[in-house]
Amino acid sequence: MKPRSEQLSQRGQSLVILAVGIVGLLGMSGLAIDGGIMFADRRHAQNAADAGAMAGAFSLLQGYDPVPPAYSRAADNDFDDNGVSNWVTVYYPPAYGANAGDYNYVQVEIESKVESMFAHFVFGGELRNTVNAVAHAKPATVEPLLFGNAIVGLAEGGCAVVWSHGSNSTDITGGGIHVNSNHPDCAFKSSGGNDLNVTGGGISVVGGFEIDGTSTVNPLPTTGAAVLETPAIPTPTCGSNAVRDSGTGVITPGYIDDFNFHGGSWTLEPGIYCVDGGFAVNSGTTILGNDVMIYVMSGDVSWNGGATLNLDAPNDGEFAGMLIYQDPANSAMATINGSSGSTFTGTMFFPSAEVQINGTGASDGFHAQVIGDTVDMSGTSDLNIIYNEDENYQLRDPAQVELTE
Repeated sequence: MKPRSEQLSQRGQSLVILAVGIVGLLGMSGLAIDGGIMFADRRHAQNAADAGAMAGAFSLLQGYDPVPPAYSRAADNDFDDNGVSNWVTVYYPPAYGANAGDYNYVQVEIESKVESMFAHFVFGGELRNTVNAVAHAKPATVEPLLFGNAIVGLAEGGCAVVWSHGSNSTDITGGGIHVNSNHPDCAFKSSGGNDLNVTGGGISVVGGFEIDGTSTVNPLPTTGAAVLETPAIPTPTCGSNAVRDSGTGVITPGYIDDFNFHGGSWTLEPGIYCVDGGFAVNSGTTILGNDVMIYVMSGDVSWNGGATLNLDAPNDGEFAGMLIYQDPANSAMATINGSSGSTFTGTMFFPSAEVQINGTGASDGFHAQVIGDTVDMSGTSDLNIIYNEDENYQLRDPAQVELTE
Protein backbone atom coordinates (compact mmCIF):
# COMPACT_ATOMS: atom_id res chain seq x y z
CA MET A 1 0.00 0.00 0.00
CA LYS A 2 1.00 3.59 -0.74
CA PRO A 3 1.65 5.90 2.17
CA ARG A 4 -1.30 8.05 3.17
CA SER A 5 0.58 11.27 2.32
CA GLU A 6 1.15 10.07 -1.24
CA GLN A 7 -2.52 9.16 -1.59
CA LEU A 8 -3.57 12.64 -0.44
CA SER A 9 -1.11 14.23 -2.91
CA GLN A 10 -2.59 12.31 -5.84
CA ARG A 11 -6.12 13.30 -4.77
CA GLY A 12 -5.04 16.96 -4.74
CA GLN A 13 -3.57 16.66 -8.21
CA SER A 14 -6.80 15.10 -9.47
CA LEU A 15 -8.83 17.97 -8.07
CA VAL A 16 -6.57 20.50 -9.81
CA ILE A 17 -6.84 18.65 -13.12
CA LEU A 18 -10.62 18.40 -12.71
CA ALA A 19 -10.89 22.11 -11.93
CA VAL A 20 -8.78 23.04 -14.94
CA GLY A 21 -10.85 20.70 -17.10
CA ILE A 22 -14.11 22.26 -15.89
CA VAL A 23 -12.79 25.75 -16.65
CA GLY A 24 -11.70 24.63 -20.10
CA LEU A 25 -15.05 22.95 -20.71
CA LEU A 26 -16.92 26.05 -19.59
CA GLY A 27 -14.70 28.18 -21.83
CA MET A 28 -15.39 26.00 -24.84
CA SER A 29 -19.10 25.97 -24.06
CA GLY A 30 -19.08 29.73 -23.66
CA LEU A 31 -17.26 30.14 -26.96
CA ALA A 32 -19.78 27.93 -28.72
CA ILE A 33 -22.77 29.69 -27.17
CA ASP A 34 -21.45 33.21 -27.71
CA GLY A 35 -20.31 32.28 -31.20
CA GLY A 36 -23.82 31.12 -32.00
CA ILE A 37 -25.25 34.35 -30.60
CA MET A 38 -22.82 36.39 -32.72
CA PHE A 39 -23.68 34.42 -35.84
CA ALA A 40 -27.46 34.71 -35.32
CA ASP A 41 -27.17 38.44 -34.69
CA ARG A 42 -25.05 38.93 -37.78
CA ARG A 43 -27.49 37.04 -39.96
CA HIS A 44 -30.38 39.05 -38.52
CA ALA A 45 -28.51 42.31 -39.12
CA GLN A 46 -27.62 41.30 -42.67
CA ASN A 47 -31.26 40.52 -43.46
CA ALA A 48 -32.24 43.93 -42.11
CA ALA A 49 -29.55 45.68 -44.16
CA ASP A 50 -30.60 43.81 -47.31
CA ALA A 51 -34.25 44.71 -46.75
CA GLY A 52 -33.36 48.35 -46.09
CA ALA A 53 -31.23 48.65 -49.22
CA MET A 54 -33.91 46.99 -51.35
CA ALA A 55 -36.61 49.30 -49.95
CA GLY A 56 -34.45 52.33 -50.70
CA ALA A 57 -33.76 51.17 -54.26
CA PHE A 58 -37.45 50.46 -54.88
CA SER A 59 -38.33 53.95 -53.66
CA LEU A 60 -35.66 55.34 -55.96
CA LEU A 61 -37.29 53.65 -58.96
CA GLN A 62 -40.55 55.38 -58.04
CA GLY A 63 -38.83 58.74 -58.03
CA TYR A 64 -38.68 59.27 -54.26
CA ASP A 65 -35.92 59.84 -51.71
CA PRO A 66 -34.51 56.37 -50.93
CA VAL A 67 -33.10 57.21 -47.50
CA PRO A 68 -36.25 57.30 -45.27
CA PRO A 69 -37.64 53.97 -46.57
CA ALA A 70 -34.26 52.33 -46.03
CA TYR A 71 -34.17 53.43 -42.38
CA SER A 72 -37.81 52.44 -41.91
CA ARG A 73 -37.36 48.93 -43.28
CA ALA A 74 -34.28 48.36 -41.11
CA ALA A 75 -36.33 49.48 -38.08
CA ASP A 76 -39.08 47.03 -39.05
CA ASN A 77 -36.43 44.34 -38.66
CA ASP A 78 -35.42 45.46 -35.12
CA PHE A 79 -32.55 47.78 -36.06
CA ASP A 80 -33.84 51.25 -35.22
CA ASP A 81 -30.56 53.18 -34.99
CA ASN A 82 -31.04 53.80 -31.25
CA GLY A 83 -27.37 54.50 -30.65
CA VAL A 84 -27.25 51.99 -27.79
CA SER A 85 -27.69 48.50 -29.19
CA ASN A 86 -27.51 49.27 -32.92
CA TRP A 87 -26.34 51.92 -35.34
CA VAL A 88 -27.80 52.22 -38.85
CA THR A 89 -26.31 54.37 -41.63
CA VAL A 90 -27.86 54.82 -45.07
CA TYR A 91 -25.58 56.08 -47.82
CA TYR A 92 -27.06 57.53 -50.99
CA PRO A 93 -25.09 57.24 -53.14
CA PRO A 94 -22.89 54.51 -51.60
CA ALA A 95 -19.90 55.87 -49.67
CA TYR A 96 -17.53 53.01 -50.47
CA GLY A 97 -17.27 49.82 -52.47
CA ALA A 98 -17.52 49.10 -56.19
CA ASN A 99 -20.51 51.42 -56.65
CA ALA A 100 -19.36 54.36 -54.56
CA GLY A 101 -20.82 57.63 -55.84
CA ASP A 102 -23.32 55.98 -58.21
CA TYR A 103 -26.81 57.41 -57.73
CA ASN A 104 -28.44 54.22 -59.04
CA TYR A 105 -27.41 52.39 -55.85
CA VAL A 106 -28.38 52.56 -52.16
CA GLN A 107 -26.12 51.35 -49.35
CA VAL A 108 -27.13 50.37 -45.81
CA GLU A 109 -24.61 49.68 -43.05
CA ILE A 110 -25.66 48.24 -39.68
CA GLU A 111 -23.53 47.88 -36.57
CA SER A 112 -25.03 45.93 -33.70
CA LYS A 113 -23.97 45.28 -30.10
CA VAL A 114 -24.12 41.66 -28.96
CA GLU A 115 -24.80 40.75 -25.32
CA SER A 116 -22.63 37.74 -24.47
CA MET A 117 -23.29 34.89 -22.06
CA PHE A 118 -19.69 34.06 -21.11
CA ALA A 119 -17.25 36.14 -23.12
CA HIS A 120 -17.55 39.16 -20.83
CA PHE A 121 -15.87 37.15 -18.06
CA VAL A 122 -12.65 37.02 -20.05
CA PHE A 123 -13.02 39.90 -22.51
CA GLY A 124 -13.53 43.44 -21.30
CA GLY A 125 -14.64 45.01 -24.63
CA GLU A 126 -18.00 44.92 -26.42
CA LEU A 127 -18.90 42.32 -29.01
CA ARG A 128 -20.18 43.93 -32.21
CA ASN A 129 -21.22 42.90 -35.70
CA THR A 130 -20.94 45.17 -38.76
CA VAL A 131 -22.74 44.31 -41.98
CA ASN A 132 -23.23 46.06 -45.30
CA ALA A 133 -25.73 45.82 -48.17
CA VAL A 134 -25.96 47.60 -51.54
CA ALA A 135 -29.00 47.47 -53.83
CA HIS A 136 -29.24 48.57 -57.46
CA ALA A 137 -32.25 50.45 -58.78
CA LYS A 138 -32.18 49.38 -62.43
CA PRO A 139 -34.55 51.44 -64.58
CA ALA A 140 -36.53 49.94 -67.42
CA THR A 141 -34.76 49.95 -70.78
CA VAL A 142 -35.97 49.71 -74.35
CA GLU A 143 -33.40 48.91 -77.03
CA PRO A 144 -33.71 48.28 -80.76
CA LEU A 145 -33.39 44.63 -81.73
CA LEU A 146 -29.85 43.83 -82.92
CA PHE A 147 -28.78 47.45 -82.59
CA GLY A 148 -31.29 48.70 -85.13
CA ASN A 149 -29.84 46.99 -88.18
CA ALA A 150 -32.42 46.71 -90.95
CA ILE A 151 -30.93 43.50 -92.40
CA VAL A 152 -29.12 40.87 -90.30
CA GLY A 153 -27.62 37.54 -91.35
CA LEU A 154 -27.09 35.51 -88.17
CA ALA A 155 -25.11 32.54 -89.53
CA GLU A 156 -21.57 32.64 -88.15
CA GLY A 157 -20.03 30.84 -91.11
CA GLY A 158 -20.50 30.48 -94.84
CA CYS A 159 -20.39 32.57 -98.00
CA ALA A 160 -23.15 35.03 -99.02
CA VAL A 161 -24.84 35.01 -95.62
CA VAL A 162 -26.25 38.33 -96.79
CA TRP A 163 -26.43 38.38 -100.58
CA SER A 164 -27.62 41.27 -102.71
CA HIS A 165 -28.09 40.29 -106.35
CA GLY A 166 -30.38 40.64 -109.32
CA SER A 167 -30.90 43.40 -111.84
CA ASN A 168 -32.73 45.73 -109.49
CA SER A 169 -31.85 48.59 -107.18
CA THR A 170 -31.96 47.99 -103.43
CA ASP A 171 -32.27 50.97 -101.09
CA ILE A 172 -32.11 50.57 -97.31
CA THR A 173 -32.70 53.63 -95.15
CA GLY A 174 -32.74 54.20 -91.40
CA GLY A 175 -30.71 51.13 -90.50
CA GLY A 176 -27.67 49.20 -91.61
CA ILE A 177 -26.72 45.66 -92.61
CA HIS A 178 -24.89 43.27 -90.29
CA VAL A 179 -23.34 39.95 -91.33
CA ASN A 180 -22.25 37.50 -88.62
CA SER A 181 -20.31 35.16 -90.89
CA ASN A 182 -16.55 34.94 -90.43
CA HIS A 183 -15.91 33.74 -93.99
CA PRO A 184 -12.76 35.61 -95.01
CA ASP A 185 -13.75 36.27 -98.64
CA CYS A 186 -17.50 36.47 -99.14
CA ALA A 187 -19.50 36.61 -95.90
CA PHE A 188 -21.30 39.52 -97.60
CA LYS A 189 -21.76 39.32 -101.35
CA SER A 190 -23.13 41.59 -104.06
CA SER A 191 -23.45 40.38 -107.64
CA GLY A 192 -25.53 40.36 -110.79
CA GLY A 193 -25.41 44.08 -111.53
CA ASN A 194 -27.37 45.00 -108.41
CA ASP A 195 -27.07 48.51 -106.98
CA LEU A 196 -27.18 48.57 -103.17
CA ASN A 197 -27.43 51.83 -101.24
CA VAL A 198 -27.53 51.93 -97.44
CA THR A 199 -28.42 55.25 -95.82
CA GLY A 200 -28.52 55.82 -92.07
CA GLY A 201 -26.34 52.84 -91.23
CA GLY A 202 -23.33 51.10 -92.67
CA ILE A 203 -22.59 47.51 -93.68
CA SER A 204 -20.69 45.66 -90.94
CA VAL A 205 -19.20 42.24 -91.63
CA VAL A 206 -17.40 39.89 -89.25
CA GLY A 207 -15.45 38.30 -92.12
CA GLY A 208 -14.79 39.57 -95.64
CA PHE A 209 -16.89 40.66 -98.62
CA GLU A 210 -17.11 40.20 -102.38
CA ILE A 211 -18.50 42.69 -104.91
CA ASP A 212 -18.43 41.77 -108.57
CA GLY A 213 -17.48 44.30 -111.22
CA THR A 214 -21.02 45.07 -112.38
CA SER A 215 -22.50 45.76 -108.93
CA THR A 216 -22.25 48.87 -106.79
CA VAL A 217 -22.37 49.02 -103.01
CA ASN A 218 -22.51 52.26 -101.07
CA PRO A 219 -20.97 52.53 -98.55
CA LEU A 220 -18.40 49.78 -98.81
CA PRO A 221 -18.65 47.16 -96.03
CA THR A 222 -16.56 47.45 -92.88
CA THR A 223 -14.88 44.19 -91.87
CA GLY A 224 -13.82 42.86 -88.47
CA ALA A 225 -17.18 43.51 -86.79
CA ALA A 226 -18.15 41.73 -83.59
CA VAL A 227 -20.52 38.76 -83.74
CA LEU A 228 -24.05 39.61 -82.62
CA GLU A 229 -25.77 37.00 -80.48
CA THR A 230 -29.15 35.75 -81.60
CA PRO A 231 -31.66 37.46 -79.31
CA ALA A 232 -34.01 35.33 -77.23
CA ILE A 233 -37.65 36.16 -77.92
CA PRO A 234 -40.46 34.92 -75.64
CA THR A 235 -42.48 32.09 -77.13
CA PRO A 236 -45.95 33.32 -78.10
CA THR A 237 -48.97 31.39 -76.91
CA CYS A 238 -52.41 31.03 -78.42
CA GLY A 239 -54.97 29.79 -75.94
CA SER A 240 -57.80 29.29 -78.39
CA ASN A 241 -58.29 28.19 -81.98
CA ALA A 242 -58.54 30.70 -84.77
CA VAL A 243 -61.79 30.87 -86.70
CA ARG A 244 -61.63 31.15 -90.50
CA ASP A 245 -64.93 32.32 -91.95
CA SER A 246 -64.86 31.86 -95.72
CA GLY A 247 -68.22 33.59 -96.01
CA THR A 248 -67.01 36.92 -94.67
CA GLY A 249 -63.30 36.46 -95.32
CA VAL A 250 -62.57 37.26 -91.67
CA ILE A 251 -60.11 35.24 -89.57
CA THR A 252 -59.89 35.60 -85.80
CA PRO A 253 -56.56 35.13 -83.99
CA GLY A 254 -55.46 31.91 -82.27
CA TYR A 255 -54.00 28.54 -83.17
CA ILE A 256 -54.50 27.57 -86.83
CA ASP A 257 -53.24 24.73 -89.04
CA ASP A 258 -54.79 26.08 -92.25
CA PHE A 259 -53.05 29.34 -93.08
CA ASN A 260 -52.64 28.81 -96.80
CA PHE A 261 -54.48 31.04 -99.25
CA HIS A 262 -55.39 30.32 -102.87
CA GLY A 263 -57.25 33.48 -103.81
CA GLY A 264 -59.94 35.74 -102.41
CA SER A 265 -59.82 38.64 -99.97
CA TRP A 266 -59.13 38.03 -96.30
CA THR A 267 -59.00 40.18 -93.20
CA LEU A 268 -56.98 39.19 -90.14
CA GLU A 269 -58.42 40.55 -86.94
CA PRO A 270 -55.90 42.01 -84.44
CA GLY A 271 -54.00 39.47 -82.32
CA ILE A 272 -51.47 36.63 -82.43
CA TYR A 273 -51.74 33.79 -84.96
CA CYS A 274 -49.94 30.55 -84.05
CA VAL A 275 -49.49 28.88 -87.43
CA ASP A 276 -48.80 25.15 -87.67
CA GLY A 277 -48.12 24.04 -91.24
CA GLY A 278 -46.77 27.12 -92.99
CA PHE A 279 -48.08 30.42 -94.33
CA ALA A 280 -48.53 30.33 -98.11
CA VAL A 281 -50.18 33.10 -100.12
CA ASN A 282 -50.78 32.42 -103.81
CA SER A 283 -51.38 34.79 -106.71
CA GLY A 284 -54.72 36.58 -106.75
CA THR A 285 -54.99 36.71 -102.96
CA THR A 286 -55.44 39.89 -100.94
CA ILE A 287 -54.76 39.86 -97.20
CA LEU A 288 -55.29 42.78 -94.85
CA GLY A 289 -54.05 42.54 -91.26
CA ASN A 290 -53.60 45.42 -88.85
CA ASP A 291 -52.14 44.92 -85.36
CA VAL A 292 -51.24 41.28 -86.06
CA MET A 293 -48.36 38.95 -85.30
CA ILE A 294 -47.83 35.66 -87.10
CA TYR A 295 -45.88 33.01 -85.15
CA VAL A 296 -44.81 30.27 -87.60
CA MET A 297 -44.45 27.12 -85.51
CA SER A 298 -43.80 24.77 -88.45
CA GLY A 299 -43.74 24.89 -92.23
CA ASP A 300 -42.45 27.56 -94.56
CA VAL A 301 -43.49 31.08 -95.45
CA SER A 302 -44.14 31.56 -99.16
CA TRP A 303 -45.75 34.72 -100.53
CA ASN A 304 -46.32 34.90 -104.28
CA GLY A 305 -45.51 38.10 -106.16
CA GLY A 306 -49.01 38.14 -107.62
CA ALA A 307 -50.60 38.50 -104.17
CA THR A 308 -51.27 41.71 -102.29
CA LEU A 309 -50.53 41.79 -98.57
CA ASN A 310 -50.96 44.73 -96.22
CA LEU A 311 -49.70 43.59 -92.85
CA ASP A 312 -48.94 45.67 -89.78
CA ALA A 313 -47.39 44.49 -86.49
CA PRO A 314 -48.98 45.09 -83.05
CA ASN A 315 -48.63 48.63 -81.74
CA ASP A 316 -48.30 47.65 -78.08
CA GLY A 317 -47.99 44.68 -75.76
CA GLU A 318 -45.25 42.11 -75.33
CA PHE A 319 -44.79 41.64 -79.08
CA ALA A 320 -45.17 45.24 -80.21
CA GLY A 321 -43.42 45.68 -83.54
CA MET A 322 -43.04 41.93 -84.28
CA LEU A 323 -44.83 41.06 -87.52
CA ILE A 324 -43.53 37.54 -88.19
CA TYR A 325 -41.59 35.28 -85.84
CA GLN A 326 -40.57 31.82 -87.04
CA ASP A 327 -39.75 29.39 -84.25
CA PRO A 328 -35.98 28.82 -83.87
CA ALA A 329 -36.56 25.07 -84.28
CA ASN A 330 -38.18 25.69 -87.68
CA SER A 331 -35.56 26.07 -90.43
CA ALA A 332 -38.00 26.04 -93.38
CA MET A 333 -37.21 28.69 -95.98
CA ALA A 334 -39.11 31.97 -96.11
CA THR A 335 -39.84 33.62 -99.47
CA ILE A 336 -41.16 37.16 -99.20
CA ASN A 337 -42.67 38.56 -102.40
CA GLY A 338 -45.32 41.14 -102.88
CA SER A 339 -46.94 43.28 -105.50
CA SER A 340 -46.47 47.01 -105.92
CA GLY A 341 -49.51 47.43 -103.66
CA SER A 342 -48.10 45.32 -100.81
CA THR A 343 -46.98 46.93 -97.55
CA PHE A 344 -45.28 45.38 -94.53
CA THR A 345 -44.63 47.07 -91.19
CA GLY A 346 -42.70 45.36 -88.42
CA THR A 347 -39.86 42.95 -87.74
CA MET A 348 -39.62 39.73 -89.73
CA PHE A 349 -37.54 37.34 -87.60
CA PHE A 350 -36.46 33.95 -88.97
CA PRO A 351 -33.54 32.99 -86.65
CA SER A 352 -32.84 29.56 -88.20
CA ALA A 353 -34.04 29.97 -91.77
CA GLU A 354 -32.94 31.32 -95.11
CA VAL A 355 -34.96 34.39 -96.04
CA GLN A 356 -35.39 35.39 -99.67
CA ILE A 357 -36.84 38.86 -100.00
CA ASN A 358 -37.69 40.20 -103.44
CA GLY A 359 -38.50 43.73 -104.51
CA THR A 360 -42.06 44.92 -104.90
CA GLY A 361 -41.32 48.05 -106.89
CA ALA A 362 -43.15 50.11 -104.25
CA SER A 363 -41.27 53.12 -102.92
CA ASP A 364 -42.27 52.38 -99.32
CA GLY A 365 -43.47 48.79 -99.33
CA PHE A 366 -41.19 47.49 -96.57
CA HIS A 367 -41.20 49.39 -93.29
CA ALA A 368 -39.44 46.45 -91.81
CA GLN A 369 -36.47 44.77 -90.21
CA VAL A 370 -35.50 41.46 -91.83
CA ILE A 371 -33.48 38.97 -89.76
CA GLY A 372 -32.61 35.47 -90.88
CA ASP A 373 -29.95 32.82 -90.62
CA THR A 374 -29.16 34.01 -94.15
CA VAL A 375 -30.79 36.82 -96.12
CA ASP A 376 -31.03 36.82 -99.91
CA MET A 377 -32.14 40.11 -101.54
CA SER A 378 -32.90 39.64 -105.21
CA GLY A 379 -35.36 40.08 -108.03
CA THR A 380 -35.99 42.42 -110.93
CA SER A 381 -38.21 44.94 -109.12
CA ASP A 382 -36.68 47.61 -106.94
CA LEU A 383 -36.48 46.76 -103.24
CA ASN A 384 -36.96 49.53 -100.70
CA ILE A 385 -36.59 48.83 -96.99
CA ILE A 386 -37.27 51.66 -94.55
CA TYR A 387 -36.29 50.97 -90.95
CA ASN A 388 -37.80 52.95 -88.09
CA GLU A 389 -37.15 51.57 -84.62
CA ASP A 390 -40.58 52.74 -83.41
CA GLU A 391 -42.27 50.51 -86.00
CA ASN A 392 -40.23 47.41 -85.19
CA TYR A 393 -39.71 45.05 -82.28
CA GLN A 394 -37.58 46.33 -79.42
CA LEU A 395 -36.03 44.47 -76.52
CA ARG A 396 -37.68 45.53 -73.28
CA ASP A 397 -36.00 45.01 -69.93
CA PRO A 398 -38.40 45.93 -67.08
CA ALA A 399 -37.32 47.98 -64.11
CA GLN A 400 -35.94 45.86 -61.28
CA VAL A 401 -34.25 45.99 -57.91
CA GLU A 402 -31.30 43.71 -57.20
CA LEU A 403 -28.80 43.23 -54.41
CA THR A 404 -25.23 43.65 -55.60
CA GLU A 405 -23.38 43.44 -52.25
